[in-house]
Amino acid sequence: MKKKQALAIIIASSMALSIVGCGGAEMSASEGSSEIEVTEEAKREIAKSEMIAADASSVASSVETAATSASSGEQAIAASSDAATTAVSANKEATPVKLADHELMYNGKVLSVLNDASKTLTDLGTYDKKITDSPYEVFYTYDASGIEFSTYLCDGKELPLGIDVDKKGVTTSRNIGVGDTKDKIVSAYGNPSEKSDPSKQAENTYYYKYNFDKFSIWFYISTKNNTVVLYEIDNTANVEAKDKAEKNAEKAKAAENTAANASSSAATTAASTTATPQPAATTENKQTAHNEEKFGSCGKAFADVVKKSHDANSNAKYALLYLTKDQTPDLVVDNPGKSISLYTFENGKLITMISDWRYGVSSQGYGTTSYCYLPYENRFLENTNNCLGYIDHYAGEETIICDCSYNFLPFWPKVAEVVPSGDADAPRREANMGENFRRSNSGENNYMALSQSGLTEEDANRILADTHWEKLEGSMDYDTLLSKIEALGL
Repeated sequence: MKKKQALAIIIASSMALSIVGCGGAEMSASEGSSEIEVTEEAKREIAKSEMIAADASSVASSVETAATSASSGEQAIAASSDAATTAVSANKEATPVKLADHELMYNGKVLSVLNDASKTLTDLGTYDKKITDSPYEVFYTYDASGIEFSTYLCDGKELPLGIDVDKKGVTTSRNIGVGDTKDKIVSAYGNPSEKSDPSKQAENTYYYKYNFDKFSIWFYISTKNNTVVLYEIDNTANVEAKDKAEKNAEKAKAAENTAANASSSAATTAASTTATPQPAATTENKQTAHNEEKFGSCGKAFADVVKKSHDANSNAKYALLYLTKDQTPDLVVDNPGKSISLYTFENGKLITMISDWRYGVSSQGYGTTSYCYLPYENRFLENTNNCLGYIDHYAGEETIICDCSYNFLPFWPKVAEVVPSGDADAPRREANMGENFRRSNSGENNYMALSQSGLTEEDANRILADTHWEKLEGSMDYDTLLSKIEALGL
């Protein structure tokens, strides 16, 4: 409104000045007259016009100053706004991304074992190696960053299994990575859900495992300096599905071989009733030829064990399973109803982990109904028919989980880690157990363990509640096992 009033004054002043100007021109035209007569009324009009012109000039100057001030103010505000926007943008870029526990940051990308495998592969970029030795699992390695991404092959689709990191630079969401100490892990994550005993690890590492709803985090720690050498984040559901698929495939293959053998026997019997009787050929321990020249050092060592077992007992069954997280399977030799043996291949050598662990009940009342294991965790469960919890055989450098009252409980038993005694076959009684052992009696919930094992009763129960034990048993015959060794390129 003020601007409109000022403009009106300026217009009026211009009109007045125009009148004066016209008058001035008229006066100028008359300059040649020697005398000019100006009346009083004319003087008053001139003075009035001069006052109006002065006021108009003052108002115009004020309007121009105000306009200039307003323009400067707007420019200052705009500059201030731009600066604020720049500051906010810069601050936003400086603020770190909040990661969930299943995520980690790599090369500006957020990786997660809960994402689609295709997205993770895209975010990781070009891999250095793709390992496809297993029909169920694929490994992608990225040497520069020390990352390995594994997937589960299911119905032609790759599902995420795990992300491993073994070099510095890529950390978890809680800033734990290779080179960090055990104490820093505990400070960031608290006490582990599961852990192994550093004094019993043959591979110079032990682990801390943290279980979450849909995933787990493993930290592998050096026994030398208690720092992280590798960590891994696993997709729980997909790991369990892969393990189950491998187990089912072994069982299906065993059933197929059994059916094939039965069919072959039936055909042989039918032919013998119609053909001219011939001298019976010796068929004992008949073996299919395999190209063992293609076997590696591991395959040859396993094949040698299997041959000796087959020669001694043609009814023996075999299996290749994974007790640890490395890519080399372990060999099971099962004499059904009698005993079980377990072999692994490490650092170029064959190692006997279990040697003829027996089934059945002894004269002292001790008996074992079955042996179980946790895939990839190197843990064993011995199912017994009493509350003794007796272990008398060597099991490598690993600890064993021993159930003391499995057959008496309607649920998974209470367990704890025990150290293989290496004693004779007679079970040890409480009288000579010593202070290292403890025993708790609460109705049928009996358990016994080494008090120095490092696992509390609560930890032991959680291990059983959160995992599914697999039976340690053979499912393949001799020929199938050798074919499997050849197929895996061992």
